[in-house]
Amino acid sequence: MSFEGSTGFTTHIKEEDKILSEIAQKLQTHLPNLKIQTRFYRMNDLMKAIAKKEVDIFLGSSGLFWQMKQYGVRDIASIVSSTAPNPNKGVAGVIFTRKDRTDINNLEDARGKVASAGLENMFLAYQLGFATIAGKGHDPERFFSKIYHHDLPVLETVKQVRSGEADVGVLRACILESEFPDWQNYFKILNEQKDPEFKCAHSTDLYPNWTMAATSGLDPEVIKQLTQTLLNLPPDGEKQLAWSLVTDFEKVNQVARLLKTDAYSHLKEWTIKRVWEEHNTLIICALLGLIAFLFHVWRVENLVAKRTQALSDEIKRRVAAEKDAREIGNRLMLAHKLNIVSQLSTLFAHELKQPLAVTQYSTDSMKILLGQEHPDLKKLSKCRKSIEAQTEKMTSIIDRVRSYTKSSQKRDRVFSLAPIVKNAVVRKRKYAEIKLELPQEDLKIMGEELEIELLLENLLNNSINASPKDEPIQVSFRKEKNDCLLTISNGGKKLSEAEIKKLCQPLTTSQPSGLGLGISIIESISEAHHAKVSFLPNPQGGLTVKIAFPPVESNRNA
Repeated sequence: MSFEGSTGFTTHIKEEDKILSEIAQKLQTHLPNLKIQTRFYRMNDLMKAIAKKEVDIFLGSSGLFWQMKQYGVRDIASIVSSTAPNPNKGVAGVIFTRKDRTDINNLEDARGKVASAGLENMFLAYQLGFATIAGKGHDPERFFSKIYHHDLPVLETVKQVRSGEADVGVLRACILESEFPDWQNYFKILNEQKDPEFKCAHSTDLYPNWTMAATSGLDPEVIKQLTQTLLNLPPDGEKQLAWSLVTDFEKVNQVARLLKTDAYSHLKEWTIKRVWEEHNTLIICALLGLIAFLFHVWRVENLVAKRTQALSDEIKRRVAAEKDAREIGNRLMLAHKLNIVSQLSTLFAHELKQPLAVTQYSTDSMKILLGQEHPDLKKLSKCRKSIEAQTEKMTSIIDRVRSYTKSSQKRDRVFSLAPIVKNAVVRKRKYAEIKLELPQEDLKIMGEELEIELLLENLLNNSINASPKDEPIQVSFRKEKNDCLLTISNGGKKLSEAEIKKLCQPLTTSQPSGLGLGISIIESISEAHHAKVSFLPNPQGGLTVKIAFPPVESNRNA
């Protein structure tokens, strides 16, 4: 803020000048019970007046307000506008140089150059810019080779930078836009920041705007009336200036901490005596720590050789163990694949048996017909068509198996499970008595038919091997709630939970010639079809296996 004689001032932003010059009259109009007198102070004089409680309310930068908090002042309201609608983010500093200075493109390039700014106690025209420099780890007092300080910095700083007398200028943000509309033709911004809540070019963080505050002696009821009046005043001017409440002055405090001013000025006064008086305990602890550290280094060096050898031996042991584990895993995977190949071969042979038998029958019939003096051409054609049909069927079976083994399965086919269950049971009835119960409705699941056949093959094989010859195996398939439930139950000895858990472990089997992979295949195929497998002991002995297949739509979304 610049002063014009003893009765006027300017912020160099016309809209702010208007609202600040009219605020006293507006308060008097809305609060006729109060007598409001206006006085203009230079900042140092105002600080003295606040300390002596010669003023009741004052208007200044948020930096001045924060500096005066030691005298018990409190904020009443702060300015907001369309260009800075957030009262916590109302002002900033700008660091700029001439546009044609190709040697200065960022803040680091400005080190050692000449700067022009306001006085050191000016929050907007000095402290914000230099706190940004300090925040980047530089000493703000030594960053520039020379600093010109001005009591009226706006015109002088711009003049010096433009003429080349100063390399860099530090001012309040928005001054360039307000006083020099064509500034972009001459200047560029260093360390430029972007914030959607602040429209002016700026180089620093954003801080609270102009703040009106009350001294500690003012009646609380008067403070309440002043606050309510300011907050209820309508937005004014092209930039819609109004009053609001600031909720965060901590950044203002950080400026003082970075510049080591006000409450932090003691941070500049370091001497050997003060360091010892304030930190003798820390220094002693540091020396003891150094001695302990040196002893530790000596001791560690003696232990390194022993530990290194022990570590080397442990690494060798682990490498050997990992190699053994990989070999065991490879053997397990090979056994798993061989078992699946064996079962696929069994299914493949069974599937081909019927079309081969029909083909053989048709071939024999053709031989008989061709041996006749006058062969029946219609019967010969019928035999030929039968052979062609069976050949196509065998080709389809072979293609299905080859397709399964050559690529990963999508398991997105919808098919009826009952025929597959029935065919599997029919194949196994020559080995054991199997009772089958199927639903009347056509229950469908989603997946891969060949894998389901493998699943049933393993389930029935396990049941046949475990069940006594005189006890039938029970197989059922029905709808239960939303699931399609497949149940296979066999007799045998009573099983404990521990025995059932052991049966579910890979490479565990009760059969002398078994590989222990049947349960593993059952579980892996069920999991691939999003089906839940349960192994339940029967009260009279034996085991019941339940596989709950999810409904088609649920599986489709899985």
